[in-house]
Amino acid sequence: MTKYEDDDPSKALEELRTVLRVQTSNQRSIVEHKIPGKETSTLQDMGRHALRFGFLGEFMGKGATTATETLWQKFQKGKTVPFSSDLVGLSEVTHVLIERLDFEEIAGDIVRFRYRLQLREYTEPKKEDEAPSQQDDAKKNAEDETDKAEDSVNYVTGKVLDKEKKPVEGAKVHVQGDQGEYQVQTDENGIFRKDNLDPGKYTVTIDAPGYENQKRQVEIKGDRGGESGSETGSQSGPSPAEEPGAGGNQASGPSAGDQSGTSGSDASPEGEA
Repeated sequence: MTKYEDDDPSKALEELRTVLRVQTSNQRSIVEHKIPGKETSTLQDMGRHALRFGFLGEFMGKGATTATETLWQKFQKGKTVPFSSDLVGLSEVTHVLIERLDFEEIAGDIVRFRYRLQLREYTEPKKEDEAPSQQDDAKKNAEDETDKAEDSVNYVTGKVLDKEKKPVEGAKVHVQGDQGEYQVQTDENGIFRKDNLDPGKYTVTIDAPGYENQKRQVEIKGDRGGESGSETGSQSGPSPAEEPGAGGNQASGPSAGDQSGTSGSDASPEGEA
């Protein structure tokens, strides 16, 4: 390969660049995996290493000194330089690092230099995804735990009180949904609970004095999950004082329970907090 510059045949040779020899080195990483219980193994190709290639050539002519100085400055900077070649093995290389550079002045010719150049292929490193901060991890874990807690709820619970805020024992509570209607009774503490409900919306009514024409709608969400519902429909009689709460809040009217099963709500015919 030769580059020749001569603007005027009558003048001296301006510059001649000659490549005398090209050497390339191409390596791949192959990993052997032994198969337990067998004498055979499998090979995994981990990809090729960066290409390394070298040139032996000469600069000749009046511009030879300038060419060697320019190349030496690029080598000293230690930065990547653009590269192009029509050789088959190097056609895909676009940037290189100069690993080694040697010059030799040819005896008897002050404008002739021989060089040995060792190059290594350079590729941009892949950008790694930014690692999430501990705060982000903690927030995500908290959200995941909250979702799991909500998805574990599959019951409706509440508490029935009389006008004097005393528990009503034995009051019948009807829980009606798309899957059917269920009936439970309050215990000595006025608490009722219906377990193992499928996801969906349920209407809860209480068969006790002062609770006529009152109903409350709750929703069980997720595969087997739920959360407190909100009151629906009109109430002509005494009404609960508050909307049902989730996560252990006590409020009037029936509500879907939380994961621990300790939360519920109080219902009073007087409608007072």
